[in-house]
Amino acid sequence: MIEIDGENDDYSIHGYIALPDENKSNRNHMITLVNGRVVRNNDLNRAINDAYYTYKPDIKFPIVVLKFETDPTLIDVNIHPTKQDIKLSKSLFKKR
Repeated sequence: MIEIDGENDDYSIHGYIALPDENKSNRNHMITLVNGRVVRNNDLNRAINDAYYTYKPDIKFPIVVLKFETDPTLIDVNIHPTKQDIKLSKSLFKKR
């Protein structure tokens, strides 16, 4: 796995991503944490999957473990009772 470490004005990210030839048939191995909480966010998962787009088959998903840290006011955890689904107020992956 490859170590990832970066930040912008709103977010910092740290974690590991698998090489493109290591992939799975479902999203269960796309693990994301925001401020220490394991979360599910379709926009975030889509951005991660899109980053692998040219390197893997469409029906496969990457293996990642990514930890995001941000100001708690930029996320809304009150989307689902389990608090696993979140809404981000700003995009993690701004196109520059």
